[in-house]
Amino acid sequence: MAEFTRYKSTSLYPASNLSPDMPGWIFAATETGGDADLGNLPAGPLLLSQALTWTAPDWAGSLIYIARNASQATGDADSFAAAISTILSSSFGDQGALIFLPSPAIESLSQAQLVAEIGKSIWIVPLRRHAGQINPKSFFDTTLTGVQGVSARFNPNATLSVPETADDGYILFTPTGNAPVGTLAGPSRPSQGNPDDLTVLLHFDGPTLGAFTFEVEIARPSLKNDLNMGFQVVIPNPIADNRP
Repeated sequence: MAEFTRYKSTSLYPASNLSPDMPGWIFAATETGGDADLGNLPAGPLLLSQALTWTAPDWAGSLIYIARNASQATGDADSFAAAISTILSSSFGDQGALIFLPSPAIESLSQAQLVAEIGKSIWIVPLRRHAGQINPKSFFDTTLTGVQGVSARFNPNATLSVPETADDGYILFTPTGNAPVGTLAGPSRPSQGNPDDLTVLLHFDGPTLGAFTFEVEIARPSLKNDLNMGFQVVIPNPIADNRP
């Protein structure tokens, strides 16, 4: 379960499972209007489902994953929040976003430096909130193989939610059409079919903290011919073996 507790009287809410020198999540409220008042921010703590859906006049809420030393983001909370505002304003994030940072050391970067890092070391999924739904305005691809070969590609035609079965531990991305939310892409991508589960999960606790997980259905010959794995492991399906 992910729960976010307000840090003093700032606009930052570190996750309760945040450990020193470790990766983790922070919820941040950033100003979007001239009448933003810190007194209007929730006292907290906020469950993940509440943080995802939170809205307030002149404020935007974002969930930020920091890959290392996440607890240090509160060292200069105001400067960190200002840097997040710069990232949002440069990425159509006026209604909040999912943001992925390599470290909390962004407050020392200039506006031009921050903008230059978007799509390199800083990744963002700006959100649209309309008619009770939350959808990505855009999504990113991320290379999985170190060099351009195989990437994870995410379909922005999805709806974000925290279902009851998640126990506030993950965000569920549900496609609005018949295409999966997560697929493999790139010049060495394997041949794929639609898996049984078209959704993607973004994790906020446990060993998969900060990870997107999704199913893929890969044609077996493609492991060698396209994915170039160099080996194949075939596990017989006992159910299929017992079919008449």
